[in-house]
Amino acid sequence: FWQGKQMTHGWGSPLGKLHKQGLKVFQAYGWHQVPCSHRDSIPVFSWATRKALDFAANADLAPLIRQLPQASTSVLDDKVLLEECMARAGFA
Repeated sequence: FWQGKQMTHGWGSPLGKLHKQGLKVFQAYGWHQVPCSHRDSIPVFSWATRKALDFAANADLAPLIRQLPQASTSVLDDKVLLEECMARAGFA
């Protein structure tokens, strides 16, 4: 993931909906930050704010996993629930 606007594609942060503590949970599970100038790959997963990224359903260049339902965002705000979900998904 990167923070800020990606220089090649102009995309916002793929994890823009996460606060600092939420990012720390992802980093604890092996995610790493790359510079905004990174252009060798696109993120596999994107959970961005509404204005950061907008991909067509059949876009050629888009994360494999992108925006989730609005109801799912409550998990991001609850660090304990986020960690429990990551563990249940096998990332523990």
